[in-house]
Parts: sequence; structure tokens; C-alpha cells
Amino acid sequence: MKLHSQEDTTNRDGLMSAHLGASHIVLTDCTEESLDLARKNVRLCSEADLILNADMRMSVHHLRWEQDLGVKLYLHVNGGVDAPKDIGEPLDQNALFDVVLGSDLVYSIGHAGLLPRVIMRRLRPGGTAIIVTAIRNSTHHDEFVTSCRETRGLCNLKIQWKEVQQEFYSEEDAMEEEDFSRGFLIVTFTSAVEEE
Repeated sequence: MKLHSQEDTTNRDGLMSAHLGASHIVLTDCTEESLDLARKNVRLCSEADLILNADMRMSVHHLRWEQDLGVKLYLHVNGGVDAPKDIGEPLDQNALFDVVLGSDLVYSIGHAGLLPRVIMRRLRPGGTAIIVTAIRNSTHHDEFVTSCRETRGLCNLKIQWKEVQQEFYSEEDAMEEEDFSRGFLIVTFTSAVEEE
């Protein structure tokens, strides 16, 4: 099966979860192009019969982190200032998740600061989030780690992170993978179960 372009990466975590038998998957993004691509990829997965659980529900929703947190901030998306606009069905304000998977999410200092707070807001008690992001910019990386530490202090989240260095087979491979030459940061968020 060939997924649509944009390096075939939009919402790959959710699409893989569908293939592995998850019962309910919600894919989110903040740009119109990415949301359209996610919808097309969901349709292709369904048509190719790659979804193992016949009762599985999959949906695509618009989610802007600053709006989700009630923050007045315009983040730079796709190289320019992207003012909030209605580009699809927004994620339900009360939606909580047992598992949150994400990759390649930190593109700006604003993203780095908001992501841990969005995870804290959206993760159900007892839930786990795993985020993998390329270390493209040391300032963004440092802000993300700082924000993780601050978020951990605000709530009942256990947060662990590990940096992983990409190994390249040749200098040419390293040049082609410029975005990832500083390695990756893998962060696991685990929400404590609420006491009854």
C-alpha cells in the first residue's frame, strides 16, 4: 500500500496502531494539508483492509495546542505565522486518551513549551504517552526538556527522556539526513492512576 506523499509520515503512529488492532484511534494535526493527508491515509488503510479490528473507530480532528490550552499565541507553522482558523472538526474538549503516540512534533520554541502541557491535559489517569522528536535545534530541545520538567512539577506525571544518536553508514547518508544528525529525543509520560 502506498500512502500519500509528505514523506508518507503524517499520522503514521496512529495508522500503525490501526494495523496492530487498536479499538479507537484519533488522529490530530493543525494544518489543513496534514489533516487532508491524514483523511486520505485513513481511507487507504480501510480500502487496503489493513485494519485488524473490525469494530475499530478511527477519526481525524483539528487540534491547535495553543487553543486547546486557552493560550493566545500564534505558532509558526510551515515557515510562516499560521493564525488559527477552522479547518476541520475540532477535537472534543473533554477527550482523554489511554495512549498518546507522537513523532516529530517540535518545530518551534512555542511547540516545545506547549507539548508537555497538552499531553498533561489530554492523558487519562493511568495513561501513557510516547513522543519521539528529532533534535533539530538545541534551543527548541532545551525548551522542550525544561517544559517537561516544569509540567512534571505541576501534576501527577512521571516523565522520562532519553537522547538517541542516529548512526549513519556514510558521510553521504549523514548529509541526506541533516534534520536528524543531532539525534532524537524519546520522552515517555505516564499519568498516575487517580485514588478513589
